[in-house]
Amino acid sequence: MMPNWLPRTRFARIGILFFFLFGRLYSQSFLVRIFYPDRQSLMTLAADLDIWDVYPSSGYFVALVETEQLERLQSEGYWVEIEEIFGPTLVRVFGDLGLGYQTVEEIYSTLRNLPSLYPSLCRVVDIGDSWDKTITGGASGYDLLCLVLTNQALLHAKPAFFLLGGSHPREMAPPELALCFAEYLLEQYGIDPDVTWLLDWTEIHIFPLHNPDGRQWADLGYHWRKNTNQDSGVPFPYYGVDLNRNFDHHWEWSLGASDNPAAATYRGETAASEPETRSLQDYLSLVFTKANEGLFITLHSYGERVLWPWGDVITPAPDAASLEMLGRRIAFFNQYQPLQSSLLYPASGAVDDWVYGKLGVAALTVELGTEFFQNYSDFREKIWPENRQALLYACKTTRSPYSLPFGPEVTEISLNPEVAVKGEPVYLTALANLNRLKGAPISMNEDAFVGGGYFTVDIPPWAEGSVFFPLEAEDGMFDKPVERLVGGVETAGFSPGRHTIFVTSYNNQGMAGVTTAVFLTVIDGVGDMDSDREVTIKDVLLVLRMTLQMEVNLDGVTHFWPYSADLIRKGDVSGDGLIDIADVISVLRQAIGLS
Repeated sequence: MMPNWLPRTRFARIGILFFFLFGRLYSQSFLVRIFYPDRQSLMTLAADLDIWDVYPSSGYFVALVETEQLERLQSEGYWVEIEEIFGPTLVRVFGDLGLGYQTVEEIYSTLRNLPSLYPSLCRVVDIGDSWDKTITGGASGYDLLCLVLTNQALLHAKPAFFLLGGSHPREMAPPELALCFAEYLLEQYGIDPDVTWLLDWTEIHIFPLHNPDGRQWADLGYHWRKNTNQDSGVPFPYYGVDLNRNFDHHWEWSLGASDNPAAATYRGETAASEPETRSLQDYLSLVFTKANEGLFITLHSYGERVLWPWGDVITPAPDAASLEMLGRRIAFFNQYQPLQSSLLYPASGAVDDWVYGKLGVAALTVELGTEFFQNYSDFREKIWPENRQALLYACKTTRSPYSLPFGPEVTEISLNPEVAVKGEPVYLTALANLNRLKGAPISMNEDAFVGGGYFTVDIPPWAEGSVFFPLEAEDGMFDKPVERLVGGVETAGFSPGRHTIFVTSYNNQGMAGVTTAVFLTVIDGVGDMDSDREVTIKDVLLVLRMTLQMEVNLDGVTHFWPYSADLIRKGDVSGDGLIDIADVISVLRQAIGLS
């Protein structure tokens, strides 16, 4: 039986058969280096070529071209070096990558399974349909599914972080990274203090596969970039619209985008002509309700870059200084090159420009890795760990992405002790660091230094009801870009249980950085007979001996009946002034983890 996602026309299906039988004999694609003399030449070429990467300092870019394009470039006098020769689009067999990347069907299985595993933290939203699903009598297509991660029990207002992947199907790493990040957040909730507060105080939208129809072809090894819109009449495998040239922002400029339906960068007949584009625009307009609040990141590959608007003109964006600082902060973690998108080559109609230009929301593009069909072991060993921390930092800025990157980042928080008896003071240290960024942006004041720090308990500093407790500089003076913060946490008013300490630092201009959290556990000491800050079977036996009025040895000191008031207080769980079998049972329940 023919797969339901194959082209719906008889002509296109015959074309596929022809390609498999004769394609390699009659058509070729070339991976080439094209040297260009100036930016205007690059802008002209970018409109109609499938550019893979750009090397401005060396004056060339890498692109995939067909035989006709190669001949035209050579006839126009461009210096072209051929790196590799392929069939028309079958660049690489997917099986050569080894096991690892999820196929489109496996991605959808993961999307539908996560809410059942984490029902209080995760839900799936159907935001629209893929092109194939909108066509009667054609391939079945897909729902466009977005994960929404947040603690659903907390109903206060939450800023939105949005992570997009899979706009270009051949780019294997972006959907995988988006799903890895979703799973990481869900698995670490309640374990990692930063992940926990992020899901408590932020709404995180993860849309891993923007172009599922096209991803079907990439799963077979096709170098597929566009969606599967066949209305233009272009034969397989050249039909489709480039979704990242189809958004309704400067679409009409057609910079770095093509009017040729067979081109890799075909922008579509009209702005937002594609159902995938319209659905995402509509959904983002609902997610981001306040300008200057929230953060949008779209994942692509490849190039190892962090890019910010504008992507079509070299004119700096109105918030260029803030976008640059944010980009450089994120690039600290993955060590990618940070720069404005258009400095590579122009591209109008891109999603990040639409989010920033239409909604006023900070938007970035992160280009992952060094290949479209990245080896999976490279993804797991390098791309994922590099970008996990980058995305966590990005999430932390969601509340105010235009200002928080200017403040110091807090790291290396330490509590002594980490488990405290109620009333016992706790010593807090942390490192406030202004230097955690890639390169020095123009907007970075050379005289900037850490101006101070503070912590709040259980409520983040921006929330109503938070109380600030100041921290001091360990050396007594705030005058450097990196400072050790110190202070004491008084636990007399703490209830027994786990508490969250939110630590924040600010620069000498008073601009706060992102908040970092740590867990502090407070116990009342009752039942902890040997004062080791946990209740074990040893404590149960000690209370049992007291019930029998036997001698008790603690820290080398033997206690006899009648016991001191302090000792009775430690074993008297019921609070009736006596040590009896009810206290033994209560301590036993603590020891085995029961309330």
